[in-house]
Amino acid sequence: MNDKSKLINIPLNYLIVFGICFYLLLCAVHFSSGRPLWLDENSVLENIRDLTPCEIFGPLKNNQGWPRLYLFFVQKVSQVFHYNVYALRSLPFAAMIAAFFLWLRIYRKEEGVGTEYILFILAWCGSHFMTYYAAELKHYSADVLVAALFTWFILTQRKSVEYPKKYGPFLAVGYALLPFLILFSYTGYFFVLIPFYNVLMGIRQDRRNIFYAYVYTAAMLAAVVISYHFDVRYTLSDKALRTYWGDYFISVSSPGAFLSSFTEGIRNLFSRWFIETKLIRRIMTVFLPFALYAIVFGGIRRFKKDKGFIVSLETLTPVLVAGLAAAGVLKIYPFTGARVTLFIAAFIFYATIKGIELFRGRVHAVYLSLLTLYVGTLCCTSVYLFVKYLKG
Repeated sequence: MNDKSKLINIPLNYLIVFGICFYLLLCAVHFSSGRPLWLDENSVLENIRDLTPCEIFGPLKNNQGWPRLYLFFVQKVSQVFHYNVYALRSLPFAAMIAAFFLWLRIYRKEEGVGTEYILFILAWCGSHFMTYYAAELKHYSADVLVAALFTWFILTQRKSVEYPKKYGPFLAVGYALLPFLILFSYTGYFFVLIPFYNVLMGIRQDRRNIFYAYVYTAAMLAAVVISYHFDVRYTLSDKALRTYWGDYFISVSSPGAFLSSFTEGIRNLFSRWFIETKLIRRIMTVFLPFALYAIVFGGIRRFKKDKGFIVSLETLTPVLVAGLAAAGVLKIYPFTGARVTLFIAAFIFYATIKGIELFRGRVHAVYLSLLTLYVGTLCCTSVYLFVKYLKG
């Protein structure tokens, strides 16, 4: 790298460091405020405080849907500190911070370090959901972390399925443990079949992948049985909880109802991560068609390039969006609820940035306009969140 290139990269590196530090500051300020638990958090606390460790792995009180193993760990940590508000929120805080750094590594691996990398960091800073749920007694930050862990492993399959001998120890441990992440997050179900699909596809290139397919199949079946028996069956049978999320599924009662609920869900999926005001949602909706184009056509091109494997963010993102929509139609998982779909937010940030980048080097005026609008909006929402969290 010549001296000129080094000078050009100096401001970029400073911006990256500043963005990372600012996101950590937002989460830390919000966490340190020690605000009292609100209604939903108190409902979770009743389960943590009143149920025995064995009872945690059964029906929960107050119509709560929590991944039981994660709730068990929250119970154990907070119990040591007599259910102090900071102890109760410590694991959600740690999960979000870990997810943030893992996602930075994932994005850097896929897209490198440049303007897009800064935009990705800025999207986290400007997201109310990505900062607020870092200090909330809920499982949504763990959803983001589990999604990142699955994604990181799936991206490594790009090489590991081609050279299973070289990556043998890593593969054996990864395939044996990865499915059990569904015990920490229900959103793991959206990912759990993808590594299985990739390793099956890899058998065509190297027959040694058959062994890893067996390992992953056994682990996946064990994880699903355990999850269903001690957790999922109680959550799915909770009529009050399903009624609560009733408006967040995709309606199939009529073509009109389907179109209305689906389009509203898509809009929420791309615009609700920031400050939930009409102005901000309308601004973020501007990027929706470009992001959708990047997801659909970028995904198709990359799927062909990767010879049918799902081993990149470009192919993984459309699969997850389609899976979430299918779950919404089947009324298995909400499609339009922002916090319960938080695991997909980082993918939407990625797709939005890819949508903006479509105009780079082609229609410079449009690219510059979209970039300015995106950066300006995120800077405003970031400052707003900082002031809000400072006030407690």
